[in-house]
Amino acid sequence: MKGFLILMVSAFVACNNAPEQNSGIMPETISDSGFTNKAEAKNITVNELKEGKWVEYYKFYPYSGLKVTTDTNAPLYYLTIYSSGKPSGLVRSYYKNGKIESISFYSNGQSNGVSKKFYENGTVAMETPTLNGKLNGTSKMYYKSGKIESESSYKDGQPNGMTKLYYENGKLKVEKNSINGIDVTSKYYDSTGHEIK
Repeated sequence: MKGFLILMVSAFVACNNAPEQNSGIMPETISDSGFTNKAEAKNITVNELKEGKWVEYYKFYPYSGLKVTTDTNAPLYYLTIYSSGKPSGLVRSYYKNGKIESISFYSNGQSNGVSKKFYENGTVAMETPTLNGKLNGTSKMYYKSGKIESESSYKDGQPNGMTKLYYENGKLKVEKNSINGIDVTSKYYDSTGHEIK
């Protein structure tokens, strides 16, 4: 019981000391096991597995999505610490201009915690909570203005609970309830907030 109380107090303190949602506060202020200087990357392998600090460049390809490339002028690059071929600690991606694009926390090679994506202006674009590599909790997306665009509840990687989409003026656009990935109810609204039937 004492251990549980210590854990709960620690979680409360961590949550209250976390950066405010969509405040534009850059995640570099968080102490972590990642790195921010791509010049530190060695890109070495041990027994054919990535090991240590790596910089990897990514480019978007039509029909196949985001893929690693050898082009150092690619629009994104990732800074990752690998342990036996698996990402470990805080993984950051950056836009070509050096501004942060995303942060994700990894343990045992899987994302754990709240990952964030940022617009180039520094505001939060998306927050996705994961547990053992699967979406768990409320995922949020934001307009470039910083206003909420959507919030969706997930459990074990599937929509579970309410999903709400909003117009940029703050009015509700879509509201649906899902159970284990299956939509059970849906409502749609116009930009003035009136339900469309």
